[in-house]
Amino acid sequence: MNENPESWKSVRLKKPSGHERDVELSEKGEKFSSGTYGEVANIRARVKLSERRGGGHVEVPFVSKEYFKPEYDSEFEKLGLTKETAEERAGKALDAYKRCKKAGLPVPGTLRMESREDGARLVMSDLSEEGKYLVLSCNNSHKAVPDKSISAISNLDDVIANITQIATLAGQNALFLNQDAYLFMVNTDDYESAKGATIEKVAVGDFDLVFVDEEANDPAGREERSRKNALLALSALHNFVVKFVSSPEPANTYDAKLKQVRDSMR
Repeated sequence: MNENPESWKSVRLKKPSGHERDVELSEKGEKFSSGTYGEVANIRARVKLSERRGGGHVEVPFVSKEYFKPEYDSEFEKLGLTKETAEERAGKALDAYKRCKKAGLPVPGTLRMESREDGARLVMSDLSEEGKYLVLSCNNSHKAVPDKSISAISNLDDVIANITQIATLAGQNALFLNQDAYLFMVNTDDYESAKGATIEKVAVGDFDLVFVDEEANDPAGREERSRKNALLALSALHNFVVKFVSSPEPANTYDAKLKQVRDSMR
């Protein structure tokens, strides 16, 4: 992808460790998703290579999450969410990412934060692998994938096992994962297939509602946190089915299966 020099902007990005580094980012990204806290767009970074690696630059795909400005706080208060500035929200998300990565959860390889006078944003690795996957959330809209556009899910049992394992591992590390934390990677080529789409991967990729559970400070507390996380994870998968699966018959079958699994955990 060739960009004119004017399309690149040098910005200072903060790492989870607190260290900062100047990186050139392309500002021409297309917004493809939105949620309660902000909007998500595709961008690219231009990274300078060391002389040992041949010098020059390489372009790397990233995703940016632009946090809404503080005037949106009144809407957050209606939802019962804490009133915070965009920078405070982004900072908490960066810390949550650090905790998730340390716990061994599947997360993007890179997450950085940019603070600005007019707000803040996060810049993270592109989980779509440059379009190989559609990265979907159970609640947020996606420009490329209309609601009720997936005929069926071909590997639901595997996804149930995967997302439950992620939720349990988070609980063992005293982490609370809300439904919105999960991202589902669907194969781009088959999401409209009559045979159904394959959810190739599940990752934790939205860190706005990831918290440390202060009550999960002993084995019993962490076991209970794991159980609650698993129930929320299955609810996320249920909401994904409701949002995206078009055919009533498989949707009802999936719902019954998910209910059976949830009931066994209560």
